[in-house]
Amino acid sequence: MLDEAVHERRGNLAAAHPVRALILASPFTSLVDVASDHFPFLPCGWILRDRFDNLAVAPRVRCPVLILHGTNDRTISPDHARRLAAAF
Repeated sequence: MLDEAVHERRGNLAAAHPVRALILASPFTSLVDVASDHFPFLPCGWILRDRFDNLAVAPRVRCPVLILHGTNDRTISPDHARRLAAAF
């Protein structure tokens, strides 16, 4: 339980504390989504313990957000940034 609480706080920093702005460079919706993009044949949702679900946290962020993402990023698809932008 304590371990889950630590991950929860770390993952929700901008949602849990007052900040003036949030800058995201090449953000991803969740770690599970990134892994699934690269390894669609694996059950990534079952394998990964830490999910870092930014898409779920985004609606709770109450500050201006700047999202920067290159269009030729082969590690994290620009679609992740588009989906996050829509969630904010």
